[in-house]
Amino acid sequence: MPVLLKIPGDKRVFAAGLYWRHEDRKPSRKDLLAGSRGTDFWVVQRRTKSRSLQSGFTRPLLGSDFLLGAPKRLAQDKPYKGRVYSLAAAVADVIQEPWLGIFDLGNGLYWYIAVRDSYEILPDGDAVGDWDAVDALRRQHAAYGEPSTFRDGGLEEIASILRQGPKVQPLVDVRKNPVLAVAIWSGVVTATAVGGAVAWHIHETKVEQEKIAAQERRIAIERAIEARRAASAVLPWAAQPLPSDFVRACTSALEKVSPSDLGWLLKSTLCEPANGRVVLQNTWEIGPSATALDAPDGVLADRGQEILSHESVGRVAPSRDGNVLPEALAERKIYGLSQALSLKVRLSAAQPNVPRPLPGAKSSPPKPPAHPWTHLAFSVSGDLSHWGSPRDWNIPGLRFLSLTFSPSKTGDIQIKALGNLYVLRANAAREPVPETRILPKPGIPAHFSVRK
Repeated sequence: MPVLLKIPGDKRVFAAGLYWRHEDRKPSRKDLLAGSRGTDFWVVQRRTKSRSLQSGFTRPLLGSDFLLGAPKRLAQDKPYKGRVYSLAAAVADVIQEPWLGIFDLGNGLYWYIAVRDSYEILPDGDAVGDWDAVDALRRQHAAYGEPSTFRDGGLEEIASILRQGPKVQPLVDVRKNPVLAVAIWSGVVTATAVGGAVAWHIHETKVEQEKIAAQERRIAIERAIEARRAASAVLPWAAQPLPSDFVRACTSALEKVSPSDLGWLLKSTLCEPANGRVVLQNTWEIGPSATALDAPDGVLADRGQEILSHESVGRVAPSRDGNVLPEALAERKIYGLSQALSLKVRLSAAQPNVPRPLPGAKSSPPKPPAHPWTHLAFSVSGDLSHWGSPRDWNIPGLRFLSLTFSPSKTGDIQIKALGNLYVLRANAAREPVPETRILPKPGIPAHFSVRK
């Protein structure tokens, strides 16, 4: 169902729940009117980051279609007259494709977005509904392949993505706007353009019949796809690298970092995964004979006493591994490994994401968790010489968010790791997972030189 909404921190009114179609050429207003068959509709076109062209369609949205942030004195039964922007078009280019997201809009409703290659939104990859509806779409789209990134969260997460998004054109009413926005161009009449509007018209008028057919297709798809692959397609940890791969990538890049450069001394190195790549942030502190006039590349900080430099140093593949352990067993694994390696570890439960009720909404009993899994935030710190083999850290569900390397006053290299430990909730069913072998304190070489 298409809805209107405002995202906190953004002044624009957005529409979510459009039907999208690929266009080979730029359709004119005449083409779109011909395809509408006398039906009024709103349309927007977007040129993706990869230069593909798409049209998005929806019926005219009324005041009653406002889900969040409705203005005062709004006619409920008339089309909204203000500018409206496509929420999917505003965020689709931000995250490396293919990607999908499920975002909690509150009041039991979720927004689902699925972006395929060339940053194109899937025809039904922009939808608003309850959890069962968006989860059914997610499982249906799992047949198209595994996305490289999965995003979830609430309105704050959408706002964060929007801040990185491109400028987009508003939707326009094809029948009532004599002059269309820049998003609609005049051009050659093509069957593709007419087909886009016709497809939207069919989509709207036959939605009830399509529900039955879609359900049958989903059942066939679910039976044909291996259950593990379908589950892993949207599990956050399946889209993140294995700990061993990430540790090897970081330590390999660290070997190439000099402990000093032009008199500046390496204070710390932060290693993070970002969209399939490994990114290093080196922090240099000024040495006895160093100056800002002759310094490593980077940005000055701390009143010229430090320099921050960033570089992308290689790729690291997603794990595509959906294995997790029950919470108690997972905790035992990570505590046992840290104790065997003489490292300090801290675990903390994730904060529950409780949607805020809409103004005037009646309170309702808490809903059961949407997923059978949750995650624990963790940090591990200690001497790099005690870190052990990278493979030791391949505990099912454990994923690193960052590794920080820094020399201590004694010359030893300290390491601090931050990450998430994804676990099964109590009483959740699970498939058998392989045991993780823990080795007793094997060392790996330090990649900092001791500063004199």
